[in-house]
Amino acid sequence: MHLISELGRFNLYILDLTRRGNILKSVGVKTASQLTPKAQKLYRIARTLRKTTKRLFVEHADCNERIKQAKKFVASPDYIRLQLNALVFQFISSQIKLQKVSPKLRRFTLDDKLLSLVLMKQSPKGYSFLSKIFALPNRKTLTNLLSRVPIETEIRYAVMKTLQKTVQEMKLLDRHCIIMFDDIALQTSLLYNNKCDVIDGFQDNGRNNRYPLFADKAMVFVARGISKKWKQPLAYYFNQGGMKSEVIATCLKTVIREATSIGLNNVACVCDQANANAKAIRMLYDETNRNFVLKGQENRNFGFVIDDPR
Repeated sequence: MHLISELGRFNLYILDLTRRGNILKSVGVKTASQLTPKAQKLYRIARTLRKTTKRLFVEHADCNERIKQAKKFVASPDYIRLQLNALVFQFISSQIKLQKVSPKLRRFTLDDKLLSLVLMKQSPKGYSFLSKIFALPNRKTLTNLLSRVPIETEIRYAVMKTLQKTVQEMKLLDRHCIIMFDDIALQTSLLYNNKCDVIDGFQDNGRNNRYPLFADKAMVFVARGISKKWKQPLAYYFNQGGMKSEVIATCLKTVIREATSIGLNNVACVCDQANANAKAIRMLYDETNRNFVLKGQENRNFGFVIDDPR
């Protein structure tokens, strides 16, 4: 340790000589030939050490600059962005910005609201608990956001177009699905929809097929994955006393065609044994058989076939 300390002081001394001028001038000579053989040897060592010291000081300065830049980068948002996915980074950035803001003065982006809406739909109680810890939009804000989505009876083609992008990213096996349909009981009531300027609660089968009858049943069509667990509502309709068989058959064909057009592969339809549902299935069977007879072909299919009208 003592030797290393002495060498360090010697290097600093050599560097100091370099800063002040020529080494030979410091000992009162002009050329190395005026030195003794041992002094000449020390002079050569000193020159080598001077070059080494200069190089080390340059490297040291460069290393300090890189360390400074690294510290600056680690403290910047770009470093955090590289360590996290986009959704987590967005959430953390939002929390840093909004935590110290009064709840009444907080302003959330659309992405913040969409993430919060997903969390609330997953678990309302869980969302209430998270709202006490994180800066999240209140339920009224999310309800107002949801009310801006134009959701009406029949198939919403804007939703199907968005769903098509998701289907295209799915594996071919995951696109296999079944179409389920069933009606659910509703409590009759009327509600003015100021977004569409209509009164909801009457019988509505889409395509302007609205009738002044109080709806007490809703027919819902849902696609559900076979290989992978997923489900997606595709269409719904309001009726009084349940949907008629002819209308069920027509709506089912429309839903299957639209599901096929976005890339889904429907392999079966599932429903309960209600009279209207069973009659609708029989109607589709009979229609399939008639189509094969008109084509002069034998129907070897197990089930009914929905031909693309195009």
